[in-house]
Amino acid sequence: LVLLAIFAACAAASSDASPLNVEICLKRVVEEQNFGDSACLKLLLSKALGYAIMIGALGLKLPQIIKIVSAKSVEGIATVSFYLEVMSFATTAIYNILEGNPLSTYGEALVILIQNI
Repeated sequence: LVLLAIFAACAAASSDASPLNVEICLKRVVEEQNFGDSACLKLLLSKALGYAIMIGALGLKLPQIIKIVSAKSVEGIATVSFYLEVMSFATTAIYNILEGNPLSTYGEALVILIQNI
């Protein structure tokens, strides 16, 4: 985690902020109906896809959760696989939170991590 924090701090120091934001792009595309602004369209599409993937991740572990709850047992789940998956999604979530990235870029990792725990 210490190495992850150091890497995040170094990356944050070298990143540039984008002059576009969602509010400006929504105003341009929705209110002004400026569909020729490709940068705004790309940003809005990226945000929409990020949130759609996050919503889709809600159903990823649902069948497994239902089976575990109904059987009242976790028999058959590989312990090593479970721990590796938790560490993987935890690392992804922690890194993106430290970087200050928008939730739409890492939300599915956070959703799956919560479902695993």
